[in-house]
Amino acid sequence: MKRSTARIDWLTVFLGVCLIAIFGQFTWMDIDFYLESTVTVGEVVKLNHGAYHPEVSFTTDKGVTVTFPGSST
Repeated sequence: MKRSTARIDWLTVFLGVCLIAIFGQFTWMDIDFYLESTVTVGEVVKLNHGAYHPEVSFTTDKGVTVTFPGSST
């Protein structure tokens, strides 16, 4: 009787390794973002085109005031 051996599908293994590598890169980028980010309080300085498009302003740790258009949708 002939023995049945499992055949390895190398394409599937390669794709799995690629997906794990991509997942690892995104995880590393997320961890780096969480370690380097800070929390600050922003203030709505005006409303552009109605209530759903506020303009937000905040001050960084270095004293720079940043203003950008936000979105509440």
